[in-house]
Amino acid sequence: MPTHNVGHVSHEFNFQEVRGVVPLSRLEEIRECANRILSPDGEPYRVATLYLDTPELEMLHGMYARADVIYRVRHYEGDASVWLERKRRLGHAVSKRRSVWPLEDLSAVLSGGARLSQEWPEKIRCEIQTKNLGIRTIVTFRRTAWVSEKLRLTLDEGVEAAQHADLHRIAPASRSVPLLPNAAVIEFKTESETRPVVMSDLMTELAVEPQEFSKYVASARVLGIAPEQGDGVQESAI
Repeated sequence: MPTHNVGHVSHEFNFQEVRGVVPLSRLEEIRECANRILSPDGEPYRVATLYLDTPELEMLHGMYARADVIYRVRHYEGDASVWLERKRRLGHAVSKRRSVWPLEDLSAVLSGGARLSQEWPEKIRCEIQTKNLGIRTIVTFRRTAWVSEKLRLTLDEGVEAAQHADLHRIAPASRSVPLLPNAAVIEFKTESETRPVVMSDLMTELAVEPQEFSKYVASARVLGIAPEQGDGVQESAI
């Protein structure tokens, strides 16, 4: 689980991200392969993500149209802080800006209330207020991660979605629905401009085919709040 100093950490990442969906029957094989080639990045941990959108679901419509940008709040179980994030994607290229903020102040951020002292959280607060962004879904899952010098591999299991969130704990406040009852999400991330050998070798050995799967889009669909997807239009993978 990430460690940080609340209110003083802001990161900007530019990286490549390749995502796939794998059946649960393959998880033991994937773990054995990852443990052989990479190093475990701590113990598995629970993640909760609040996806923000306008009342008209402009972010969701934009993802259908390949104009990929998403605003979200990410929380790691047992932490007293949250990450405020804006993520953009063009193909496999991803740009993400994130800043950590106290969990107890999240309501003020989401309501566009009192000004925040740090530059990036304040910018997010202003964009939330200007765009009238609100929580549309909350997605939870259990993440296992491995790393090498040039690669981070993650495996997300038990992915579930709910429409309402308890902001005191960043937990579902309504019934959760499984997004992938028989599968998990695997992600390969690298900050290298070209795909490193270890990443290509792992994808080949594990026979992982890149797949465009979005937790936000999938959650909106399963909860019945997503617009109909046009014929021949594929979702993005934010």
